[in-house]
Amino acid sequence: MVSNIWFDICAVSLILVILYTHSLKKNLKLKQNIIFILLLVSVTGTTMSGLCSTIIENSIAEGVYNVFEKTWILMTLSLLYFFFHISTPLLYVMYIYSLLNITNSRLSDYLKLYVPYVLSLIVLTLTPFTNGVFYYDELNIYHR
Repeated sequence: MVSNIWFDICAVSLILVILYTHSLKKNLKLKQNIIFILLLVSVTGTTMSGLCSTIIENSIAEGVYNVFEKTWILMTLSLLYFFFHISTPLLYVMYIYSLLNITNSRLSDYLKLYVPYVLSLIVLTLTPFTNGVFYYDELNIYHR
């Protein structure tokens, strides 16, 4: 199945505009600015790994060339995509908390934020061995 890459191309364009406008400001080394940059890195990583894996999957589906018989390239790109994708909501909440000057002083607040993130990372880390989140079959076709 040939996937549409125009969404990813538009996302890269928007990220470039955001990075350009952000670089024009004189930013202080505040916590919220650092978290914002990490959030941008996470969104950029999600978009770029998704774009690269879509281009490779399209080239395989169209039969243009099959240089990517090694499934580890596609698996690595998908793992990177999910890692950045999982990290984005946590970074967004941290960014909003830093803007509103909300501090987590209770243990339950930390557990609500970090336990789902850590569990997601554990499941994602075990995916190459268990095919829990996704896998590629012998024809390099992606399955969730």
